Amino acid sequence: MKKQSMRVISFLCCISYFVSYLMRLNYTACLVEIQRVFDISKSQAGLPITGSFLVYGVGQLLCGYLGDKIPPHKIIFGGLFGSALCNFFVVLFPKLDAMILIWCINGFFQSMLWPPIVRIMAETLDETWYRKCSVFVSFASSLGTIAIYMFAPLCFGMWGWQTTFLIPAIIGGITSFYWIYHTKTLKYKSVTINNRDNKKAKKFFSLFHIVPFLSILTAIILMGALRDGITTWMPAYMIDNFGMNTKSSVLITTFIPLFSIFSTLLASLLYNKLQDELITSVCLFIVSLVSCFILFFVHDSYVLGCLILMMLITGCMYGINLMLISHLPKYFTKFRMVSTISGLLNAFTYVGSSLSTYCFGAVAEKNSWLRVIGIWFVFSACGAIILFRSIKKWKAFSKESTDIVQEKVIDKAK
Repeated sequence: MKKQSMRVISFLCCISYFVSYLMRLNYTACLVEIQRVFDISKSQAGLPITGSFLVYGVGQLLCGYLGDKIPPHKIIFGGLFGSALCNFFVVLFPKLDAMILIWCINGFFQSMLWPPIVRIMAETLDETWYRKCSVFVSFASSLGTIAIYMFAPLCFGMWGWQTTFLIPAIIGGITSFYWIYHTKTLKYKSVTINNRDNKKAKKFFSLFHIVPFLSILTAIILMGALRDGITTWMPAYMIDNFGMNTKSSVLITTFIPLFSIFSTLLASLLYNKLQDELITSVCLFIVSLVSCFILFFVHDSYVLGCLILMMLITGCMYGINLMLISHLPKYFTKFRMVSTISGLLNAFTYVGSSLSTYCFGAVAEKNSWLRVIGIWFVFSACGAIILFRSIKKWKAFSKESTDIVQEKVIDKAK
């Protein structure tokens, strides 16, 4: 594929994922405002997010499988347009019960985006551009998070929290048609696998599922819990511990995705040095562990210190996400299972996300934020230990993955 074409594909993937985050995290950005307006508890306010994450995780499995069977650009169009409709329905039905149902449906439409995007990157871009695009898409998700967290407080005082759903709905609808128009002629690689290679493939998958894969999935659950749990509840944390108002607490949360842009870049540079996804992830879990330990002592005394430490923890999780969610599926290109594996890995991210969204809020209400920080510390330690124990087996896995299949690639793209 020509360099210009790869740039176009990378841009389309980035803009689509950016817009998807506007339609995914707007409820999270409005969480404390919705809690105030409806006069409900933290755990009640978090129910739509918890339900959305659960449906998103299940949807990743289905859409990941479908992404390998039908043209992925069509699935992405459906996801963007469906998510836009869900955001519009929140404006029409601004009641908690209705929002729980609508946001669960939105979670499914959101699950139609990531696995097909990874397949498109893996099968239309060369190795260099795949790595670049993985980082760019991560940047796009961070920029989308920053945009919605900055936009939401403006809506609270001027137009009401419903505007935080209406504007993304309009943008999402326009983007969906822009996407399908520019990708309607997209072609994909075809891969030939002979019988001898199929026998090796079975041995390969058996090794992967029995040993390192379970460890990786467990670490991914922990990563998702820390990344989305802290981001979701940071405004409430700042209000409870430092007496901030709603607007200030939401705005200060934008520092998390802003820092994640740099942390993703740093994780990519670290990977270039270590050349191993698991070793890189272990290093990042250790940084998170140290940050949690320090946060334990300054959790209610230094606003800036707490902000920096929480940025470090979530920044490390974004880096781990790049390693385990964006990089790992490329090893399955030769099996034509990039979308399936991507969906499976990302599904487990949101198992952790859904549990943390409800549980962290419930623990903070019934006990204290200090207890929640203790949970963050334990999660970081477990993630580092689990992945460290799997490094040798992962090395064998990744080495064998490059030798199993004799690939015949036919690039049909322009």
